[in-house]
Amino acid sequence: MKKLILIIFTIAISYASVSQHHTRNVKSDTISFEIGQQRSYVHEVSILYGSIILPEFGHDGNKVGYAFLPSLSLDYDIWFHEKFGVLLMNEFVLNSFEVKDAGGEFFERESIIINTLGIGFRPVRMLDLYVGGGFETDLNNGVSHSIFRVGTEYAIPIRKNWATVLALAGDFREHYKSVSFEIGFAKFW
Repeated sequence: MKKLILIIFTIAISYASVSQHHTRNVKSDTISFEIGQQRSYVHEVSILYGSIILPEFGHDGNKVGYAFLPSLSLDYDIWFHEKFGVLLMNEFVLNSFEVKDAGGEFFERESIIINTLGIGFRPVRMLDLYVGGGFETDLNNGVSHSIFRVGTEYAIPIRKNWATVLALAGDFREHYKSVSFEIGFAKFW
């Protein structure tokens, strides 16, 4: 997994250095950039707040419903030619929680940070699809688990290169799965 992330990062950096030699008028699908520079890539920084949805279990081990855990995300994206991007996503889970793994064992998670590196594709205006991998780390004890993430984001332009972002993601780990939805703001330049 580390080799795959390193290969993706190397390709993205190589592509960014080559694309700087091409000039064209940059205009995002929905956001017109007022910078005046001609380039073939766009940076995006977004901050999002939302919930991670996990199955909740009672004392007898039976599923009793779902837990909605608050989360805060800080993401950085580089989009090349308005269609393809490299996304660095950092999500902080703001509550501790207990999960049940596939073997039926319960374990506690506290102070979680989820770091993922993904590849994005923009098939239509304002809609991003992405897939990536990374790690979920418990900051209290340093235990990490690998994670695979798929998701989508939809941007609603506001003005002056700002947008409201709606995000939906699915996280797959060895021990459990979760879904998250978030809303926030993004700045493009």
